[in-house]
This record gives sequence, C-alpha cells and structure tokens, in this order.
Amino acid sequence: MSNSILLYPESTLVYVVVVAACCLVAYLGEGHESRSYPAIIILILAVFVGLRSIDVGIDTGHFYNHFNSPLVFGVEPGFLWLMRFVSSLGATYSYVLIIAAAITYSCFVMRLWELRDKLSFPLGVFVLCSLYLPYTMNTFRQFIVLAVLFWASRYFFRREYAKYCVIVFACMLIHKTSIIALALLALIPFQLKELKGNARTLALLFSLSMPLLIVVAGFFLLNSGALSSYLKYLIEEETGRTGLMALIKLLFIFLAFSLSRGGGYRRSLLPDTISRFIAAIAIFGICLEPLNVISPYLDRAALYFSVYQIAFFAILYKNAPGRSREFIFAGIFVICAYALYASLASNGHGIMPYSMASPLILFGSEA
Repeated sequence: MSNSILLYPESTLVYVVVVAACCLVAYLGEGHESRSYPAIIILILAVFVGLRSIDVGIDTGHFYNHFNSPLVFGVEPGFLWLMRFVSSLGATYSYVLIIAAAITYSCFVMRLWELRDKLSFPLGVFVLCSLYLPYTMNTFRQFIVLAVLFWASRYFFRREYAKYCVIVFACMLIHKTSIIALALLALIPFQLKELKGNARTLALLFSLSMPLLIVVAGFFLLNSGALSSYLKYLIEEETGRTGLMALIKLLFIFLAFSLSRGGGYRRSLLPDTISRFIAAIAIFGICLEPLNVISPYLDRAALYFSVYQIAFFAILYKNAPGRSREFIFAGIFVICAYALYASLASNGHGIMPYSMASPLILFGSEA
C-alpha cells in the first residue's frame, strides 16, 4: 500500500502546520482568562475543515450528492433539516461543512477550556487534533454529536441528568448511535453518596432505567429498520485490523500510574471526582477500541467513550509529579503523533491530498 505522506508532502505539511498553529495558540492562551484564544483555535479548525473540497473525506462527496438531490433516504432528519435549511437560503454545500465543523470544534475546544483548571489545555488541543482531525473530515456527522455530547458532559458531572438525556435524544436526530451515550447513566450510583432526598431518588431511578431504556430504544430502532444502514457494515466490510494501539495506550496508562506512585510521590494523577470519572470513561472506551477486529465500524460505538481521552491524557500530564511528567508527555506525544501519521499515511479517511474549495463557492459559484 502506498504511503500518502510520500505522495502528497505538501498536504502533509498543511496538516502539520494547522495542528501546530492550534497548539501554539492554546499554549499562549494557557493562564489567561480571555476566550479569544479558544475562539481563534475554533476559527482555524472550522475554516480548515469546513472549507475543504468535496474530494476530501469519503463522506463529504456522499452528502454533497444528498444536498443536491430532491429525494434523500437513510439520513437522520436533523442533518437533513440542516441541509434543506442551507439549501433554502440559496447557499452552497460548503456552508453545511462550515456549520458542522464550527459546531464540532466549538464544543470540543470550549469544553477543554472549561476544564483547564484540571488539565493542560495545549496538550488537550494537541490530542484532539492528532487523534480526531481526520475523523471530522470523514465521519463528520457522527462527530457533530460526539462533540455536543462531550460538551454536554458538563451537565452529567453537575448531576443535571435530565438535561443530559434531552441532549442525547436531540443528538439522535443527527446520528442514531447517540443513544449509546446514555450508558454514562450507569455511573450515577457512584455519585449518589453526594446526593440527598428527592435528588438521590431521582438519580437512582435514572440509573436503574438506563439499561431498559437502551434495550427498548434499540429494539424499536432495529425493528423499524432505522439502523439498517449501520448494521450492513457488520457483514459487508472486511476485517483484519488489530487492537494493538489500544493495548499500547493501556500499557502507557499503567506505566504512568506506576511511575507517579514511585519515588515517594504522593500527588494523585486524578485529584478530584470529575477527573476520576473522565479517566474511567476514557479507559472503558479504549478497552472497546479493539472491537475493530470484528468490524472496522464497530469501534465507532467506542468513540462515545474513548473520545474522553482528549481530556484524560491532558489531565494525566497536568497532575504528573516529578520526572514522571516527562515520561507522560513523551508517551502522549508519541501515541498521538503516530495516530496522525497513520491516518495521513494510510489515507483511510480519504483526506489526502488536502484541497480547499474556492472561496467563490461561498457566494454561490461552483468555480
């Protein structure tokens, strides 16, 4: 298989510059209260991802055909409404991509910004760009809901479970697999000790009803045929990928915790409840990543949990004591840099070569 990095060195350089620019802005913004820093990062990524041509990303051209078709089947109504709304304004398909990218990166970056007292904001941005930038150019519809749900975790950690559930159900209008995010409600019993009275009872009911809710909703979706477009991947796609990267991540996490406990260090890598919850969710997701051995598409279900590694890795580095800090930074950098390299080299997301749509397309010209 040819290496796309060697075939398209200019595109590789563009990706590296974009990631580096975002990390630099994040580094300059650390320690400041101004939201102009995350705003600049969001702008860079929204323009870069949103103004890509229809040849960048496998799904990009697919939904371009939907945008120009009067009859569309197999697309959730929320995303269809977005395309129809943009079309009704006489705008071009690029506006759909820009809106999708703006929502995605606004939610991801602003949630990291909210958690900056618990994590390293620059490293969080680096992990986000290295692990998931290629995905947002291909499976961008799912990444809209992943980003929204990542941001909505603020309500879960505040124990505002009803708000979190409403957002999950709203996200199902864009991607039905969002229902998987309800699994976080299984963590509610671990928060109960800090709740009292009616709040405790309501939280317990939410937690106990979660498995039943997922089963009932899944049964309904399966029988309605609504998930047929996803289930086909289980039988049509070739398998053969391994979970080696997941094993490397788990080994790194084990070594990080081991080193942080040695040398007489007493500082915890996970000093508070929210950090521990994020760690548990992320590690659970990483453990699910080897599902791609069964099907290349099954690990997309794991994304609803593994996406929290964006914050988890940045938390590890922020709280690392002594010399373990250097090891943790090096480990995170190698893992994420290799992930970006692998995505660009294999071109599995169809993102190489990168090309930007003509600015004229924003004004209704296809030139």
